This record gives sequence, structure tokens and C-alpha cells, in this order.
Amino acid sequence: MAANAATLLLALLILASIWSAAPTAEDQGSAARAGEDGAPQLPGIADGDDGDIVDLSDAAFDDALLQREYVLALLYNSSCERSKRYMVQLRRAAAGLKAAGEAVLVGKVDAGRHALVRRRAEAEGTAGDGEVPLYLWAERGRLQACDEFSSDDIVAWVTRKAGSSVTTIHMDPSSPSRLPTLSSLLKDSSATALALALVHDMQGPAAAAFKDASKDVDGVRFALTMHAAVAAALGWQGDAAAALARTGREEAVVAVLKRQQDAFVPHEGPFTREAVAAFVRKNRLPLFVHFDDDAVEQFGKHTKWHIVIFCPRAAFSHFEQSLAPLARQHKGKVHFALVDSSDEDASGIPMDYFGVRVDETAVIAVFTDTTQGEPQESKHRLTEDPTPANMQAFITAFLAGELPPYYKSDPVPAKNDGVVRTVVGRTFDDIVMDEARDVMLMLSYGDECPSCEALLPCFTRLALRLSAVPPLLFAHMDFASNEVPGLELEAFPTVLLYRAHNKSHPVAVQDRLVRWRHMVRTLREHGGTALPEGLEEEVQEEGAEYEAARREEAAQAAAEVKDEL
Repeated sequence: MAANAATLLLALLILASIWSAAPTAEDQGSAARAGEDGAPQLPGIADGDDGDIVDLSDAAFDDALLQREYVLALLYNSSCERSKRYMVQLRRAAAGLKAAGEAVLVGKVDAGRHALVRRRAEAEGTAGDGEVPLYLWAERGRLQACDEFSSDDIVAWVTRKAGSSVTTIHMDPSSPSRLPTLSSLLKDSSATALALALVHDMQGPAAAAFKDASKDVDGVRFALTMHAAVAAALGWQGDAAAALARTGREEAVVAVLKRQQDAFVPHEGPFTREAVAAFVRKNRLPLFVHFDDDAVEQFGKHTKWHIVIFCPRAAFSHFEQSLAPLARQHKGKVHFALVDSSDEDASGIPMDYFGVRVDETAVIAVFTDTTQGEPQESKHRLTEDPTPANMQAFITAFLAGELPPYYKSDPVPAKNDGVVRTVVGRTFDDIVMDEARDVMLMLSYGDECPSCEALLPCFTRLALRLSAVPPLLFAHMDFASNEVPGLELEAFPTVLLYRAHNKSHPVAVQDRLVRWRHMVRTLREHGGTALPEGLEEEVQEEGAEYEAARREEAAQAAAEVKDEL
């Protein structure tokens, strides 16, 4: 059975340094043709399946950035299977954007043939470690990555970038009481907050900078108004009119409004596209995110540093009040999440993933990074009471990289003297890594593995049969609730022989259906213990229930695949 461990992962790509490089002779030879007015023209649109997609070379890509305000391009490798899946989504997205009337050039760049585009993406920090496929987005020559995959998500993302995503709110003089509320603006939106600008002129430079900033921030609704009464109705704290009066005609006042703690956060600093976007990005999330289906999508998306607090829901308000100053201090860098440990149905996935029991209070720091190819993650657990002082020291050490890693473990059993010893994360080294003896270890995966349940009786019978053969030891560990550094498995059940004085190279029982004779053969060929003769033939029928469970599991997997298709 394949392991179904929950994955945390998503992170922001960071824009970096400026690229400069001269085109090669080959690139210059394939440069875009000049038109009647002397301006370079883009190559023709490809025929066939890619009818809405422009095939771009290095030089043509540069020309596209000069000629078009908005460009979406797929950087791909023609021999890559993932690239083929991305191309399918790009074709659908191109058709969707065309139908929506978006003035966006959609193109594709073969990274194997045109290396300069790939180098530029790497130099500007949009390509991570250079892996393809990758969607590149250019707005007026500014390059960034589009992290979406599905065609619908791409269309929505591009529409927001290329169009105006700012709601303009006017006040009807005949009905001054009909003013919008924060709840009404966020009701039908996935946004977590509202960024509101109060401006002198709807067509002025401040309004334009605010609209540009809206294209650089995800998960926030942007609104623009000239009326202080509108700002007050939406939750503006203080005298909005007086705040606007203190600014010049080419400036504005901005605040982020939320329905949770820190409901009103005013912007202080220069009024530029970059400054406003950075301010909104820092304040878009509430101080404490309550874990639910929506929060899962946000986890790992806006920052790499997370503090996850497991506790019964009744204790949420206590942590929100006592740790609010700490959350404000690290706002924008550290993401605080509260998970209800009293509701196993709603919180079962994170509780299983971090090894937290029902009604337990636990604080776990999680670092996630998806910018370096394979997702990187580390977990660390607070071992003291979660007081503000202890939390401050914990977070300081977390950000400095000074915390020891945390691996989940079941409690150590009070009694453990059966023929098959129970191994948990905390006792793995003491039992399995004991250099004085061979240890045959069976690894199963919770209650979700029928094959594991079927093999365990056979494994136990063999342990009982060889219980008088010292110093051989049989042990079992549930891999769903216990972690061991460096031990990664993809299929269950797995049986490993950890040999005396050679623990770093365990021997796996190399058979698709692990049975009595397979385990005996592994012990005889690789173990250091003398076994009774004829042991392989002692049990003939022990595999019937195991093979039946395997067939049932295979049929279930095939049915699931069929349903997905």
C-alpha cells in the first residue's frame, strides 16, 4: 500500500537580480522579422493543436516583451512528460483567455533549444533551480513566475494580472445610507482581507499605483473610494477624512481591513506600487488562522515559517490573547495557525501528520520551502509549557535554525515483552539498532492496510517458532504514527532485517508477497543466527489470507483509478 502522508507544501518565488546577455548568432538569425514601419514582428502563430499559442525563440521572446504589455509563456522540454501535461493545460488556458477577450500573448519556449530565456528566468529568481516546466508571466517587461497549473486557475490568475481587479465604490448622494460593509465585499470572495484606498482623484497617480499593486498580491480584495463615509462603513478606524487631508493630491491613505484580530491596519510609508503591495502582503492574513479546508490552501503559500498550535477549540481565545503581541512582532514572516485537537473528524489529517493525540495541546514549528526543486520541510516541537516567554524563546531559536528536529512517536508501551516487540519512534534506536543481535522488523501503516493486517499473524507465528533462537528478535512498528530519521518507505507492509554489527544496511525481504518462506530465506542468507533445518516447509498454507487481502487491495485501487478517470 502506498503511504498517504499529508503534504505541506507551497511557497512564494522571490524576484532577484537583473539579467543581461547577448543573443548568439543562431538567435540573431532567427530574430523576428521587421514590418513596414520598421518594428519587429512576432513569428506567426503555430498551426494545429497550438493554434492559440505562439512558438517563441530567445529573440522572439525578447521582442514579445517589448511589443506586448502582457505575455504568458510556458518554458518546457519536449522530452519531459510533465511538460506535456503542462502543455495540455496551456492550450486550454489559451482558448479560455481568447474567449474572454484578454489581450495576452500566450507562447511557448523550448528550453532545450532556446537557453537564454531559461537563463534569464533563473537570473531573475523566477525559475528556482532551473527546473522545467514553468509558466513565465511578463507585465511590461517585468518577469515573474505563475505558480498555477490547471487551465481554470491560469485563466483566473492571468485575468487578475491583466485586468483591473479593484472595486471602485461610489456613494450615491440620494441614498447615503446604502453603504457597503466589509462582510458584503468579502462574502462571495476567497479573499481573507480587504485593501482599501481612500484617494483624492479616482483617475490620479495614487489610484493608478494602487491598481498596479493589486496585481502583485494574491488572496486580497482591493477597493478604491473617494468617500470617507464609505471607509468608515467598511471599518476604517479614526477620522479617514482627516487622514486623507494630511496627504498631497498625488497620494492616498491605505489600510487592510479584516474580520479577525488586527481588523484595521493603516499603511505608513511611501505610496508606491511596490510599497503598497509589500504592506498588503504582510497584513493580508489574520494573526491566527483557524485550520480548515480554506486554511490548507494558504499553508506554506505566503511564508516558509509556521507555528502550529494544537489545542481544544475552547482554548483558542486564550492563545489568541496571550500570544497576540508575539504574532504581531513576527507578522508577515511567521504564520500562526490554530488546530482544534478536540475534533478528530475535522482535524484528523494534521493531527495524524504531526502525531498529536485527541485533546492534546502541542506547539509545532514547521519550515517549508518549495523553491529548491523537491519540497524541503523540517518540524520542531515545543517541549515546555506554551507561555509567551517560552514561545518567544522557541520562535527565536526556530528562526535562527537552532531547534532540534521533531519526529512523531507513539507513547512508549508500559509492557513490551511479547515474542514480537512493539517499536515506537522513541525506542527505535534502543531496540532495532542494538548491535548485539539481528532484528527482523515489520513496518505496517495504520488501519488502512489490509495486507499488513493479513501478514502480521504469519510474522508473529514465525517469531514464536524462533523465540528460542537467541539473539534473534522480531519487532513491529506502525509507520503511520512513528517516524525514524532517514527511513523512507513507499509500500507496506515492508519487512527489514537489521543485522548485528551492520545496522546501517538493512536487508529487505525482496518479494512482492512477503510470506513465511521468504522471511526464512532472508534470515538464512543474510542473518547471523543458525536456523533449524526444514524451517521453510513447516507452514504451507499461511499465505492464503494474505494473498486474498492483496487481491482485495489491488481491486480497490483499480476501482479508485477507474473512478478518477
